[in-house]
Amino acid sequence: MPTEQLPGADASERFESLFELRAQHLEMMRTIRRNGCDEDAAGRIRQFIDRAKAIGTRLDLLADRDAAQNIITYWASYLFTGGDREALAAALPVLDPFDPANAPDLGKAACPYKGLSAFGEEDAGGFFGRGDAVKALLDRLGGQPMVLVIGPMGSGKTSLVTAGVIPTLKLRMTGKDKNPVFAVLLPGTDPFDALLRQLYEAAAGSGLPELGTWISKQKKKLGRSPQYLRTLLNNTFPGRPVFIVIDRFEEVFTHCSDPQLREKFAEALSSVCPTAQTPNRVILIIGESYQKQALNLAALKPLDKNLAARFTVPPLTYAEALSIVESPAGTVGLKFDEGIVEDLAEDVEGQAGALAALQFTLGKLWNERERNRITWEAYRKVGRPREALQRTAEAVFENLSHEEQDAARKLFLRLVDPTVAGYFIRRSARRDALSQLDRTGALARVLEKYVEAGLIRRRPGAKWDDDFFDVPHEALINYWPRLADWLQKRREHSETERGLVETARLWQKSGYETGYLLSGDALNEAEAYREAAPELAELIAASREAERRQSRRKVRITTAVITALVGLLLVALWQWNNAEEQRKIADRNAEVALVAISAMLKSIHDQYLHGAITTNAAKDLLKPPEENFAYVKQGPELDKARVLALVDFVDVYSDTGNYRTALEEAKQAKKLSEENFKNDRGNDAWQLNLYESAFRLGDSIDQVEHDPDRALVEYWLAHGMAVRLAKNGTTSERKRNIAFIENKIGDMSLELKPPNWQEAQEHYEAALEVGERLVANEPDPENEKTVGDARTRLGKLFADQERWNNAIEQYQIALPIRRRLAEQLPNDAVYQGNLSTLYYYMGNAYEGANRDEDALRQYEKALEITDRLASRDPDRWQKLRNRASSAIVRVRGKR
Repeated sequence: MPTEQLPGADASERFESLFELRAQHLEMMRTIRRNGCDEDAAGRIRQFIDRAKAIGTRLDLLADRDAAQNIITYWASYLFTGGDREALAAALPVLDPFDPANAPDLGKAACPYKGLSAFGEEDAGGFFGRGDAVKALLDRLGGQPMVLVIGPMGSGKTSLVTAGVIPTLKLRMTGKDKNPVFAVLLPGTDPFDALLRQLYEAAAGSGLPELGTWISKQKKKLGRSPQYLRTLLNNTFPGRPVFIVIDRFEEVFTHCSDPQLREKFAEALSSVCPTAQTPNRVILIIGESYQKQALNLAALKPLDKNLAARFTVPPLTYAEALSIVESPAGTVGLKFDEGIVEDLAEDVEGQAGALAALQFTLGKLWNERERNRITWEAYRKVGRPREALQRTAEAVFENLSHEEQDAARKLFLRLVDPTVAGYFIRRSARRDALSQLDRTGALARVLEKYVEAGLIRRRPGAKWDDDFFDVPHEALINYWPRLADWLQKRREHSETERGLVETARLWQKSGYETGYLLSGDALNEAEAYREAAPELAELIAASREAERRQSRRKVRITTAVITALVGLLLVALWQWNNAEEQRKIADRNAEVALVAISAMLKSIHDQYLHGAITTNAAKDLLKPPEENFAYVKQGPELDKARVLALVDFVDVYSDTGNYRTALEEAKQAKKLSEENFKNDRGNDAWQLNLYESAFRLGDSIDQVEHDPDRALVEYWLAHGMAVRLAKNGTTSERKRNIAFIENKIGDMSLELKPPNWQEAQEHYEAALEVGERLVANEPDPENEKTVGDARTRLGKLFADQERWNNAIEQYQIALPIRRRLAEQLPNDAVYQGNLSTLYYYMGNAYEGANRDEDALRQYEKALEITDRLASRDPDRWQKLRNRASSAIVRVRGKR
């Protein structure tokens, strides 16, 4: 018999991969063991070694190169021990050096990552890293007939079910000849219609009548008796287990406007699998923000106490994140520069909503690859998951023309609808409907650019005009500040419109009381909503008439104080201008002028804060100090007085809504304070000035630039100064300063993305501790207010986490403090406003805890107080009044 040939040993080409090298290495070993090694075989081994050396040009990872070199060394040693003379005389063969030009080009390979789109059942083979979560959910389904799958946006709820659980169930059950039925759907505006269409498709070929006729008939039966759904399934799929999967179950609230229909739909689903012994199962995939609403549906209330029936998607572990990045890359031969994969995994580890952003980032990195490699240069360009979405969306926007940018805003506001409750509804729209938003053609260009960037999804229709578009994932809202800002303004617009209409209706019901009339900026703002309702147009007209009658009246409040201060200022300026040659006198008079300006500003701010003057009055009174401040000379000797005046300007500019000017003044004050503090660190005055200017700068940055990280830098600086000042003096005010800044830092910790709940709670508790110590020693109103502030913030923190009972507990402790202060100072807007806000927050917490009657009482108390406040200064209080009014309407509507 002829000698068995060694496999592929005579080929001249190098191996294409380490996998191919290993495979032929193993096959050669088997052949040699069977046939031994003759001269011909030795020659083929030498050819094999030459080919193996050449693969080094394609291997860059140290582990891969070591593996290939070990194979070469093995065969070289084999020849050496076999007495091969060439092997005895030659040096050990070494793997060729890596050559980047020889790396495989993945130009024709499909991207192994999903971007913002969810994994479907067809993607099961590429769904990596979530095996433990899939197993845990399958275990739940084994013992629970209905399971809510809950998680924040970006947590991969849908992918977990459609690409993990469903394929696994099909594999298990089909192998046991159970032939299961799966109906996966979005409920949309008519959930019964959506479900019946899926069931009809699953029953294709079973002799059902025409689709429209069948659906119409079944909907009538389900409308009369929702429990009929179980009978329908038994008749349509006899002997087969049915799995109903409702993705984005929140659509029964956001898209379906019929409360009775959603109750019946929930009842029908519950009837499908009344016990765990029933083979049928129902999976409801829902965003965590809508969990409470779902559990308020009568048929789903039992799930509220059954924790096993609620599955919260766990955040990514480090190992899962590594698998999500590396496993798909391995299927196509994609490589990452050392450290990139680990950096990605560390960035998303423990983040419940990071999966969508991670997949999007990986898709963008794929587009930036060099042949088969993701480099650090590409990674820095794309950014981490927290940055990639924002950079991509903003890069597209910045490259649009002004006309196209306006079209982009219209486009996204058509595809995403913000609710008053703070949630978002993603909507799809046909191409022809979108084209109506813009007649210039700009929107069509914008649409294609965002589709190409992966930020808008196109679903092809029968014709070009029938294409549907939507935002594939809410993660875009979370990571793109510009879109979040558009949506916030849209929400405020909607809230304002609803509030104004409700005000007009209450005005009519009250018998046209003047307390409901609008004025100033509130009236000007209302003009934009005139067409919203006839009663609103009537209210605006009546308010205009009232404003005309009062136009010749002057604000009388604080006239004596302001007149005296203006006189003092004019005297000081006159003395200064007439004694400029006497430098010391001039400096002293300039300081007097600055002190007078500060006194004027403090008076304006104090009286505005406590409700003695309106926003418009504050604006009018601001003009004299503005004009006079411009004439006061500058110099190092006046820095202290100038800083005090600047921080007082910041207060009044913030009071009147001029936040950008407040920001510029705060920057000047901070700069002067910091320069002087560096030269005189032990000076109490400069420590205090730096404290005052730093926290105001933090406030202004938050109001104008919405940059919590930068604001926190300023707050921490102010905190350091407050601590130093408290050590230097034991006054209550200096200790209150520490509590004040602790609260500021806590507030800003919640504005981070994601919010730092633990850090915020720690700072609020630190503020509370300071306040309680102060009250124990000196129970004056300001110290009590410090305790009330901290308790209210803790309550709001717990409410934002839906820890309703904890929130209510904190609010109930704060309430007697707020009420006592409001009773002591019935005309003080600060204490009245604090009490009204607390009632509103308590209403929110009671409503979240499903105690609607309690919630209604709190909202009504909040409205009663804000009615009085808004009648005096609508510019300042109308928004809170509108929210309380809207909440009352909402709760009453539930009855």
